[in-house]
Amino acid sequence: MREMQATRQEILDILKRRGSASVDELARDLGLTSMCIRQHLSVLERDALVMSHEERQRLGRPRNIYALTERAEELFPRSYHLLLDWVLEEIEAMDGEDKIKQLVERLANRLYRQHAIEMNGKNLEEKVASLAGLLSNAGSLADWEKTADGYLLHEHNCRYHRVALRHRQICRLELLFLGKLFGTEVEMSECLLDEGPRCTYKIMSPA
Repeated sequence: MREMQATRQEILDILKRRGSASVDELARDLGLTSMCIRQHLSVLERDALVMSHEERQRLGRPRNIYALTERAEELFPRSYHLLLDWVLEEIEAMDGEDKIKQLVERLANRLYRQHAIEMNGKNLEEKVASLAGLLSNAGSLADWEKTADGYLLHEHNCRYHRVALRHRQICRLELLFLGKLFGTEVEMSECLLDEGPRCTYKIMSPA
């Protein structure tokens, strides 16, 4: 199993370097049979990591050319958090912490505008349930529960964790966004940065 996974990763690495490749080219590069490569590509296509298109040749039948999907591109290491760290540090150095607070508020407003239409016509419980699904799809692994005085929204993964480790103001982003979206008081009762098991937001039912 590990050997098969290693071969698939090698295929992804080759496609990343070359941009695209045929079955025969991959077989030649890896020293494997074309049939073996096709089996691995079939699994990668099933997992939405590679896509193919048909390329006509002067002689013979058309051949399939394989390339990475957007989903596969995300498997390769990225350093977005480092760039954002630097940007926030420079903003704070030039304009002070108040400018970071203003930026967080603007970002919260932006998130609110992105999701406000989806919440039209929904009551508070429907909004909480809908947002939990949207956050899970975005990588937050969110779920929710009803309480005597409102709702609890749990996020088991922080999408901004690496940045928030150095810039705790980022925690206000989700808090402000949720308050605007639900139109009610929202408090954070657990936080992953405080060694909590998750980030939990207490959403109060309107009086």
